[in-house]
Amino acid sequence: RALLRPGPPRHASDFVTIPLELRDPNALAVLAMIVCITPGTSWAELSLDRSLLMLHVLEVHDAEAIVQHVKTRYERPLMEIFES
Repeated sequence: RALLRPGPPRHASDFVTIPLELRDPNALAVLAMIVCITPGTSWAELSLDRSLLMLHVLEVHDAEAIVQHVKTRYERPLMEIFES
């Protein structure tokens, strides 16, 4: 959208910290790939104990909505697949 509609973004970019329940290294690798191909997001950092994921998001209107989206749309299904 930034290329098709130049101008200032509607919302500022920001870092969003997501608390993770997911611990399996393979599932975290899949989550990293999903996040990296999602337009407007990039994987910024994973805490040493793998409990917090920091994402950089180009337009953040509601950080909590982003957290809930990642947890319900990506983390829970990956937990079902890799940690069952």
